[in-house]
Amino acid sequence: MGFTAAEIAGTCAADPGPSGFSPREQLLLRLVNELHDTARGGEALWQKLRAGWSEAQLIELIALVGFYHLISFTTNALRIPLEPCGARFPAR
Repeated sequence: MGFTAAEIAGTCAADPGPSGFSPREQLLLRLVNELHDTARGGEALWQKLRAGWSEAQLIELIALVGFYHLISFTTNALRIPLEPCGARFPAR
């Protein structure tokens, strides 16, 4: 996908700051992490997100994160084998 090694590691980090992602991309990673951890996200994060994305875009981003959770839940519950060529992320 064109990610550097630092960026790939940053997708697994609780704080993607030093990962090579732009500030805008770091906000998206924070959104994903907070939605995953709390299903909400904090008010400070939402204020920053609203400064860079429209309400419609934020709704779409939330839905996209939810879609990936749906896929994860489905493949894990059905015990679909991992692709042998796929990269593995460390457990959180």
